Amino acid sequence: MLSRIKSLVFICLLFAAIAVLESCEHMGNEPEQTLSAFTDKATYTTEEYITITVTNNGDFVAHLASCCASLSYYIDKHENGTWRLFSNQGVPCPPGLACPSRDLVVARAEHQVGSALLSERGTFRIRVPYGRSNEYLAAEVVSNTFVVQ
Repeated sequence: MLSRIKSLVFICLLFAAIAVLESCEHMGNEPEQTLSAFTDKATYTTEEYITITVTNNGDFVAHLASCCASLSYYIDKHENGTWRLFSNQGVPCPPGLACPSRDLVVARAEHQVGSALLSERGTFRIRVPYGRSNEYLAAEVVSNTFVVQ
C-alpha cells in the first residue's frame, strides 16, 4: 500500500513539473508581442516621408533591427490579396559600412522612430524585427497599413 501511495505521489509531482515547464515555454528567446508600430498617418503622397514609431508596451528591453544608428525594417506591399516584400531598409545591415554599429534598444514605455520615402503608389505596411538580444531578433512587430497615392 505504501508503495502505491509513493507511486501516486511521484505521478502527481511529474504532472505538476510538466505543467510548470509548459507554462514557462514563452519565457525563452522569443519575446511576446508587446511592441506596437504605427505610422503617423494613414495616407501619404509619393513626396511625403512616412514616419513610423515603435513603442515598447512590455516589461523587457527590446532590441530593434538597426543599421548604423537608424531603425531597420521591411516594407511589404499588398497586391492581389496578399502581402509581398517590397523593400528592405537595412535588414540585415550591409557589411563594411563606414558608420558605427549601434544597439538600438527600446525600454519599457519608450519608443524609437524611423522614416521612409516611397515613390510607388499602393497599400503598404512596415515590419520591424526585434528581440531580447541584438544578436537574436526572433519576432517582428507589424505596423498599421497605409496608402501611398
